[in-house]
Amino acid sequence: MKHVLFVLPWLLLSAAVAIAGGDTEVTEESSAAKTMPMAETRYNEAPLLAERVAQGLLPPVDDRLPDVPFVEQVVEEIGTYGGTWHRTTLSASPVYQPGIPSYRGTDRLVWYNRDTFEMHAEVLAELERQNSSRTWIMHMRSGLRWSDGELFDADDIMFWWNDVALNEQIVANLPSWLRVGGAPATVEKIDEWAVNFTFAEPHPHFMKFLMVSGEVIPRHPRHYMEQFHETYADEAKLAALLKERGFETWPELYTFAANERWSTVPAPEKPRLDPWITISAASMGPFVLERNPYYWKVDPADNQLPYIDEVVIDFVSDVQTQSLRAISAELDAQRIMDITILPELLEAKRRGELQAWHRRGKNPTRLDLSFNLTHEDPELRKIFQDKRFRIAMSHAVNREELSLLGYGGLVQPTQIGPYQGTRFYNEQLKNAYLEYDPDKANALLDEIGLDQRDSDGYRLRADGERFSFVLMNTRGDRIPQDPMEMVTDSFEDLGIEVIMKWGERQGNVLNTGEWDAMLGAGHNTVPFGFEIGTGAGHVVPLTGGPNNLWFGYWANDWARWFVSNGEVGEEPPELMKQIVATYRKLQVSEDPAEMRILAKEIFDIAHENLWVIGYVSDPGMGFVASNNMGNIGDSPIPASPVGPSILPVDQFFFKS
Repeated sequence: MKHVLFVLPWLLLSAAVAIAGGDTEVTEESSAAKTMPMAETRYNEAPLLAERVAQGLLPPVDDRLPDVPFVEQVVEEIGTYGGTWHRTTLSASPVYQPGIPSYRGTDRLVWYNRDTFEMHAEVLAELERQNSSRTWIMHMRSGLRWSDGELFDADDIMFWWNDVALNEQIVANLPSWLRVGGAPATVEKIDEWAVNFTFAEPHPHFMKFLMVSGEVIPRHPRHYMEQFHETYADEAKLAALLKERGFETWPELYTFAANERWSTVPAPEKPRLDPWITISAASMGPFVLERNPYYWKVDPADNQLPYIDEVVIDFVSDVQTQSLRAISAELDAQRIMDITILPELLEAKRRGELQAWHRRGKNPTRLDLSFNLTHEDPELRKIFQDKRFRIAMSHAVNREELSLLGYGGLVQPTQIGPYQGTRFYNEQLKNAYLEYDPDKANALLDEIGLDQRDSDGYRLRADGERFSFVLMNTRGDRIPQDPMEMVTDSFEDLGIEVIMKWGERQGNVLNTGEWDAMLGAGHNTVPFGFEIGTGAGHVVPLTGGPNNLWFGYWANDWARWFVSNGEVGEEPPELMKQIVATYRKLQVSEDPAEMRILAKEIFDIAHENLWVIGYVSDPGMGFVASNNMGNIGDSPIPASPVGPSILPVDQFFFKS
C-alpha cells in the first residue's frame, strides 16, 4: 500500500482554525513559508500549511506537489494567502451548485483555455493520440497526490476501468464514448504513470469526451473506494457499512460513495483533487471547507494554490434570499441566477460598492419542457409521443408575456437548439411553433382524441381517465416559481390538469423513467461539443440510463437500448434509429463540412418533431463579488464550450 503522509493530525487540528482575512503577500522572492526555520524549498505555500510543516504535521510543500505541478496563469496578478470566502448555495450539495461548481475549481483530466477554448492536459501531464485516433495514451502527472497524501497513479485508472466501468452491477451500460465500433475500449497499464486506451475504430473526439465526461474518473480513489467494493472489502465490514448507511446492496452503497459530491454533503474523509476539502458539514449548513495541502497547481511565481484558506457556504432555500444577500454585499463572490436583480447590482457597482457583471447565456433556452416519451403508462406514452400534442404545448404558452412577467423582459421566444452564430445553428428549428395560439392548441388536442371532458372541464384520455400529469421543476436555481406557474396556468386553460412538483436537480429520478414532464433550463444544448453529446441531449436519444445523467432522459428506454446495443430498454422506432445512425457518423467525422451536413439532418428532424419544447432564451447570469476580492477579472464567468463554466476560484484572493 502507498504511504499516507501525515494526514490525520492536520485534519484534526483544522476544525479549530479560523482565518479572518488575507494579508500575507506571496511572490517569487518572498513568502511566509520561507521564513520558517526549515530547509528551503522551491515552491511556496500558505502560512497555515507552513506552520503545520514546522510542527511535523505535514511534509514540506515540495514533497506534497507533483514532480511537475500544473502552472495556472493568473487572471490579473499574483495573489496573497489567507482569508475566508463566504458564499451561498441553493443546492443540498455545496459541491454542486447547478451550472457552476463554483468553489471547487476543476479536477478534469483535460480542460480548456478560458480565452481560446483550446484543450490541454490538466490533471494529466499529456494525452497522446496514436494510430489514427484508435489509440490514446494517458500520461499521468507523476507525484500527484489525493488530498489525503496517497498517490493518484495508473492503479486508480485501472481500478475505475476494471472494477467500476466494466462492472455491470455498478455501470449497467458502458457510456458510448468508451464503446466505439460496437466494442468497449481495451485499457492497459503501461507503467505507474501511463495508461493506454485502444478502440476498435478511430475515436477522433476522445479528448473532448474526456474533457466533459472524464470527470467520473477522479471520483474513484482506489485506496478509499475499495472498502465499498465487494471484490476488495472485508465481508463483515462491508455488511456493517451497508447497515450503517441504509443501503440494501453494495453497488448502491458504492455508487452513492462515488457520486456523493453531486448529490449530498461531501464526505470529509473521501480523498479528492479539489482546491478545498470538507472539514465540517451540517445537514443544512453552513458547510466549511479548508485548503487541500496536496493541491497540484501553482501560480507562475511557484506559489501553491489556492490562495484562500477557507470557504464557508451557507445554505439558502430560494433564489430570492440569495439575491437579497447579494444586493446587501454580504457575499465575497457569488454567481447570481436571479437575473432580474442585475440592474440593481450594476447600479451598486457604479456607486463603487461591489463588483458585478453580466454574461450572455451559454444555453439556447432558459425554459424548456420535456415529456417522458417512453412512459410506463401506455395512455400517457401514446399522448406524449404524438408530435401534435407537443406542438400544441408549444402554442399554448404566451412567450412574450412569459418574458415580461417572468424574466423582466430579458429573454426572447425561442425553441431549443444551437443559437445564432454557432456552426450548427438551424433557423427553422429555433423559430418553429413559437406563436401564442390557444385556438390552434385546443384544435390539436381535440384532433388527437382528447376532445371529451369531465364535469370539472378537464380533458379525458381514451381510457376515460382524466388527462393529468406531474410537472417537475428540477432547476429551482434557474426557473423561478412565477414562470412555472404561468406555464402551468396555460395548460390548465386548455383543460389539462397539471400537478406542480418543485425541487432540485433530480437526474436519478429522470433516468429511472418514473416521471411525466419536466421543465428544464437548456442543459445539454450548448453548441460546442455537439459531436460528443454536449448539445445533443435534446435531439439524440443516444446516451442515458442510470449512469449517464441528463442525456436522453426524454426517451429513456430508447436511450438505454442504444447504449446497450439492444440488451436492455425498448427497441426504438425507425426514425430514432435513423437519427442515431446519422449522429454516430458525425461522431467519427473530423470534416467540418460533413459534420454540418449531418447535424442539419438531425436538426431538421427535430424541427419536424419537436422532441423537446423551448419557450424562452437564456438571459445569462450575473456575478457579484466584494471589492476586496482579487483575480475576478473583467469576465469572471467566461462563455463555456462544454456546459458548466468553471471559475478559476483557486486563484481568487483577498486584497487586504
